Amino acid sequence: MEDKTIDVEAEVIDAPAALTEADRWLAEQRERVEARAKDFEAFDITTPEQYRDAKAQRKALRALIAEVDGDKKRMTKQLRDTLTRFNGEVSAILAGLQAEDAQYKSELDRWERQAVLDRDARVEARYRDEWPDLAAQVPYARLRERFGAEWKADNYGTKEAAIWKGVEQACEAVSADVDSLRAQTHVDGVELTEDDRRDLMADYLRTLDQRAAIGACISRVRQREALRRAEEDRRAWEAEQAARQAAIEYDAAASPEPGPVPAPVAPEEAPEAEGAQTAQQAREVVYVYEVEVPERVKPDFVATMKRLGTHGRLLRKE
Repeated sequence: MEDKTIDVEAEVIDAPAALTEADRWLAEQRERVEARAKDFEAFDITTPEQYRDAKAQRKALRALIAEVDGDKKRMTKQLRDTLTRFNGEVSAILAGLQAEDAQYKSELDRWERQAVLDRDARVEARYRDEWPDLAAQVPYARLRERFGAEWKADNYGTKEAAIWKGVEQACEAVSADVDSLRAQTHVDGVELTEDDRRDLMADYLRTLDQRAAIGACISRVRQREALRRAEEDRRAWEAEQAARQAAIEYDAAASPEPGPVPAPVAPEEAPEAEGAQTAQQAREVVYVYEVEVPERVKPDFVATMKRLGTHGRLLRKE
């Protein structure tokens, strides 16, 4: 910053003299009032003459009050104008000084900001050199955002050695968290999948907050488990509905409505033995089985039996 000489032209105001004048005026008014104090002593009125005297004295007293009060207003205005002008001139003088002060502050702040940036650059380079594996996963900016307040990393006066000590402590804590999360196999009683473990680690490396990362993982697992249970319930319900429908269809197929009774046909003229033999040959042999069918395979069983042309009815359900 260049050195500058501040030239100020200000009107000279004799403010103390104005105040002295006010003190002089006050002293004059006190003497004036004290000199006439005996003229304005109130008294008990017992006669008409005293009443007239009291009215006249009060009138004179009120005139003196009005005179002093009017003169006070004149003096007050004069002092107020003097003080306003005085404050304005002082403000103009201070404005120039404050502008210079603002320039100084701006330059000092710029220097301090740059010093902090330069210090951060050196610490970051050391972090990448001494913790390369962690630096590949967690940029220095993220580490500083998470822990920088503890290091007082934004303060110009903080020593670089103190900041580096904070960086080392943060790196050790993050490394321990990473090892702990990699060993995590279950959350909320549910085994983690590879995707779960990968998402858990990604959440932590993004936030460097172990509790928040585990909380997000628990939320995802609970949501997935809820969806899985809902899907299982839906499939079980659909299977139950399909089994009931198959049973209804099977019962309907096993108990058909009786058709019309055929009209009797007169037997042909033939020997009795030959007619009996022909009827016996035309009748097909039928086997009747009683089987036990588990409910989970009942739909397939019914469909297969219908395809083979068999008939029957449901005897009981155990």
